[in-house]
Amino acid sequence: MVDRGLAIFIGIIVLVLYLVAAIYLKVKPKMIAIYCVFIAYLTAVVAITLFPITYDSYSNIQYDGGLTWYNFIPFKTINEMISGGFGVSDATQIFGNILLGLPFGVFVLFFLRKPKWWVLILLAFSLTVAIEMSQMIVGFAIGNMYRNVDIDDIILNSFGTFLGYGVYKLLPSKIKEI
Repeated sequence: MVDRGLAIFIGIIVLVLYLVAAIYLKVKPKMIAIYCVFIAYLTAVVAITLFPITYDSYSNIQYDGGLTWYNFIPFKTINEMISGGFGVSDATQIFGNILLGLPFGVFVLFFLRKPKWWVLILLAFSLTVAIEMSQMIVGFAIGNMYRNVDIDDIILNSFGTFLGYGVYKLLPSKIKEI
């Protein structure tokens, strides 16, 4: 099994390399802080969505009594969770996916200032599809679909990104100044 420590280690290396480059290029301290938090956020996203990687064949995902690893039907998983009693695990899954995308909406606006609505949609969709595709590629590479690839995750992460857009709009203008 490969645990989250690998993602954190790589994130720290990227952070140190960025800091060295930013200091050398004399980037403004506020921008350095925002990029450092962004790198930490992306590290956390990778650690949460891809790790731990279990590569033993007997730990495949069991779903609906059979072996599966994908859902391409929008709202199917969400409906199953809600109709099944909506327990703590279901709430964690739904709200966790929303919260995972929320910071991305804030960062997009910090970096692009006034992006067109379709740019925000494209970036939100691209990030979440990249996460799901990474899970699928790692699963194929190790011969074990250790994560579900689910369109509902894409929907919830994208919704979280749009909530992040709303949070950014509510921030005082002093915080938005870089």
